[in-house]
This record gives sequence, C-alpha cells and structure tokens, in this order.
Amino acid sequence: MPSSRSAIDRPRIPPGSGAGRARLSVLLIPPLAIFALLYHVMANLQITVLRPQTLVVIGASLGAATLLGVLAACSRSWLRVGVLALVAVVWIDATFDLSAAFVRLTPDARSVAARDRTRLGDLIAIQSALEQHIETIGPLPAPADYGEETGAATFWQGWWDESAHDGNGDGRPFLEFLVDRGLMTSVPVDPINRTSADSGPAHGQQYVYYVTPPGYGYAGGHCGASAQSVYLLGITDLERETTRPPAGVSGSGCDCLWRDEPNFFQQHFDYVVCGRFPR
Repeated sequence: MPSSRSAIDRPRIPPGSGAGRARLSVLLIPPLAIFALLYHVMANLQITVLRPQTLVVIGASLGAATLLGVLAACSRSWLRVGVLALVAVVWIDATFDLSAAFVRLTPDARSVAARDRTRLGDLIAIQSALEQHIETIGPLPAPADYGEETGAATFWQGWWDESAHDGNGDGRPFLEFLVDRGLMTSVPVDPINRTSADSGPAHGQQYVYYVTPPGYGYAGGHCGASAQSVYLLGITDLERETTRPPAGVSGSGCDCLWRDEPNFFQQHFDYVVCGRFPR
C-alpha cells in the first residue's frame, strides 16, 4: 500500500514564519498607504497640520485605514487580497479626489472664509448702529441727503450708497453720517471693496445701503405703513457662496421689499437685511 502521512505527522509552520509576517504586512499596508497619501496631499496644498480640522481629517483617515488592516490581517486570504485591491483603488481615486476634502483648509480658502466672516460681522455692526440712530436720533437719511448717492441707470440710480464709491470725495465712502453723529468711530467697508465697471450696486465686491421714501409704490410698495420708510443693507459678494439666498449662512432676507415681489433684492445680492422706521 502506498504510504501516506497523517495530519499529525505533517510539519507545523513555526511561529514568526512567512505567514505571520504576511499578516503583519497586510495590517500595516492600509494605514501606511493612507499616511503617504495624506502627506502628499497636505504638502501640495500647504496645509497646516496643527489645526483642529486638519487633525480630525488625519485621525479619521488613519483610524479607518488601521481598522481595515486589522480586519484583513485576521481574515482569510481571499479577504486580504480584496482589502489590498480596495486600498489600491482608493489610492488611485483619492490621488485625484481627496484634495477636495482639504480645499477649505488651504491658505487661500482660509483667507476667503475670513473675509466672508468679516463681511457678516460688519453688516451686523452697521445694522446695530442704524437701529441705534433710529431709536436715539430719528429717521435715517437717504444717500442723497449726505452727498453719496450713486447707482446704475437701470437700478434705482441715485438711491444707493456704495462702500466702494466715494461720491463726495471726502475720504469717507460709506454711511459717513454714522460717524458724524457719534454712533461709530469708523464705518467698515468690504475687505476687497471693489466697484463694478457700471458702478452698479449689485456688482463688484462692496457693501450697499438703500432707503425707500414713504409711500413708494414699486411692486406694491414695502410692507410697512405708508408713513414709514425701509432701509436695506447688502453684501454684494460672499466669496464662498454660490447661491442666493446663501446656503452656508442664515439670516439673509428682506421680504418687506416688495409686497408683490417678496425678497426681490435677495436675487441681486448675496446677503441682505432690512429694517423699518417712521418718516
């Protein structure tokens, strides 16, 4: 009879052999691959590592990769092959797309975000000063009352005060009456503060101010009483926003202008706020 060796007689694979090293390699490949990819992306985009947002992305990526490596190392060979294939696919795909996860952390993107935060903060401060004027001094002046009226011929020309246009050339281009009456030490302007070729308030990168006269009837007039006026403050351009109203920030809106076309001005500016006052 042909001789055969039982399973008991077969040589055992000693600990620390090639099989053990293979499992260790499989465990390490996913986190090492992701680490190398993160380093490549962050170096190319000049991302600062010691920032909370950056550390969250790094930690989540390495944690998921390590968990995947442990799963593969403790599984059957076919699953290990599948994990390695998945890592290869992720590597190729992320080389082109993972950068998108860091776009908002790049120096340029951080500058854009900071400018938008400044714009929103400025608008809050200016509106607070306008409301204080209404409460303590009285009705707000229109731009023509203090020599700053401007605007495009097709868009309420002469009714606007634009922060990028110094109509009377006094070096104070925007809402100078707030300084004259001691409500602000200086009125902020847009961080870029650039007007458009047509001097239109709805273009460029600037802040704008507008006042309706009492009883003005365009599109049904404003929603207040006939003896009231409405003021509007607007930000022409929030750089991170691509929709109107803006998707990333709340609070924009001016449904008092006009009755028949609520939030008309929301279609023309990235951010608007309004208020009413007796004339």
